[in-house]
Amino acid sequence: MAKNRTVRRSVAAILGTLPLAGCLATPPTSNTANTTNAYEERWTCCVHQVGVYCPNAVDVTLTADRDKSTGVITFGDIIQETHFHIDGFSRRWGWQRNAIRGYDYAFIIRPNLIGFYYDFTDLKPDETSKTSDASYTCKRH
Repeated sequence: MAKNRTVRRSVAAILGTLPLAGCLATPPTSNTANTTNAYEERWTCCVHQVGVYCPNAVDVTLTADRDKSTGVITFGDIIQETHFHIDGFSRRWGWQRNAIRGYDYAFIIRPNLIGFYYDFTDLKPDETSKTSDASYTCKRH
């Protein structure tokens, strides 16, 4: 019986260290075949239609490197380097830095996988927000 208790205590001691070991582990170097490290993301988006993702009609491709806070947006033949960050649960790409507003342009993917494009260049100095210029259905790869 004492031997049985010792084995249980040893197993409990080993199991008790497992969650800690998991917390201390380094992140994986790759998470999908489409990325080279765990901090990279790739998204494709098409013009928004309720409840429909259109893989054969991709309008926008977005990539992000969360580790470096950088990204790239491809829209047709336009390729734009961006600043990238996660804002709450939303992902945000911004480009063309503006001292007053932050960025003149933004693409934001919300948690519901709807992406919104914003052009802030037409904002008046007293305006602080606007509706999106276009919406897209997005998918992470």
